[in-house]
Amino acid sequence: MKISIIVLSWNTKKLLRNCLDSILSSLTTSHRPPTTEIIVVDNGSTDGSPEIVKKIKKSKNQKIKIRLIENKKNLGFAKGNNQGIRVAKGDLIMFLNSDTIVQKDAIAKLARHLSQNKKAGAVCPLILNKDSSIQIDPVYLRYPSVASALFYYNPFFRKIFLKIPFLRSLLFCPIDPKNPHIIEQLSGAALMVRKKVLDQVGLFDEKIPFYFEDSDLSKRIQKAGWKTLVEPAAQIIHLRGASVAQVISQKKNQFDYYQRNFASLLFFCEKHYSWFKTASIKWALIFNWLIISLFYLPMAMLKPRFWNKILINLKLAISFTLAKPGKRKLWL
Repeated sequence: MKISIIVLSWNTKKLLRNCLDSILSSLTTSHRPPTTEIIVVDNGSTDGSPEIVKKIKKSKNQKIKIRLIENKKNLGFAKGNNQGIRVAKGDLIMFLNSDTIVQKDAIAKLARHLSQNKKAGAVCPLILNKDSSIQIDPVYLRYPSVASALFYYNPFFRKIFLKIPFLRSLLFCPIDPKNPHIIEQLSGAALMVRKKVLDQVGLFDEKIPFYFEDSDLSKRIQKAGWKTLVEPAAQIIHLRGASVAQVISQKKNQFDYYQRNFASLLFFCEKHYSWFKTASIKWALIFNWLIISLFYLPMAMLKPRFWNKILINLKLAISFTLAKPGKRKLWL
């Protein structure tokens, strides 16, 4: 089976180089390397990322086909990956963020899993932190719920829930580091899906602006009767949020980032849940933002920088309180 690997990048030059090197190393050191093409979709980078790809393509030792798609601006996760899907020639499509490092045989092991498990529509590797610990948060988060609205999106409660196994299980899927197992939602940072599954359920939803594109795809795959699984024998290191960090590091962009993030969450809910469940999650989020603002208040008395956090949470509460439902255009 032929594999098309789609790598999405935006201003991550050094990480992109490491990612591509790890892909090539994983493939060339594999006992039976699968036939593979690499498609790099650059979302309007200004740091020289495309030049890195062109340099690797011209390498004399380079035998794996690499294709570069250069966008003039950042089209986002969904549109960028969909560009890659439309030109891909593989039977299996693998999505990788540029801030990932592929470990030995990981690609071949994911392909082997899909070849042997006919009911599996998509599979993701065991995703690790840089120190080789399992990256539970946010990779193995459950689908949005009232519990996640109240506790995961509260920075104070989240720390408590991550430390207590019973509470953690309310927010995160259990992970077996040794055996393949079903998981609720796959992480777009690293996943492999059958091309025929994408033909059946459709590509990434381009109406979703920020995050939850992978959650939406996972949900549609499951509704079509396919299984979504983790193959822990395949491992990939995820350095997390390199492109996003460029956005939220600027104070003026922070509210827009969080507003779009939660708009995507509620768009997902409205698309897949009942009106009552969606409304419950919305009001749980609003209540949570008010609670967070109260938590930050005494801290702001001592350190003025916390006033910005209070302001962002209050603005979120007000903007989503005023939003009115309407054929999934509610939040966007």
